[in-house]
Amino acid sequence: MQKELSKPAGITPEIQAYIDSLVETTSQKITNKYESRIAEMWEQFRRAQAKRYLPQSEKFPAQGCLFNEAEQLNDAPVDNDEPETETITYTRTNDDRTPIYLTVY
Repeated sequence: MQKELSKPAGITPEIQAYIDSLVETTSQKITNKYESRIAEMWEQFRRAQAKRYLPQSEKFPAQGCLFNEAEQLNDAPVDNDEPETETITYTRTNDDRTPIYLTVY
């Protein structure tokens, strides 16, 4: 949205062509600047979305075997000399509650 300026009298066609080329190159530079800034912003947006929504792993190489505890327990030798059986016994005790119809007056 550029305003058309009135051309002063006495400008030769060569000077007018030079002015037009300066205006064109300046507007092209500004357009390129804004397009590159928009591209940078889109890249920042994509990275932020990826950081926020992509699956992440808690593992990194410096942790070593931190999450391998279950595998180490499974690899350990098991003594099967005595089979382990667990018996749970209990006895219930009667509650000495009085029936509700005896307590209502």
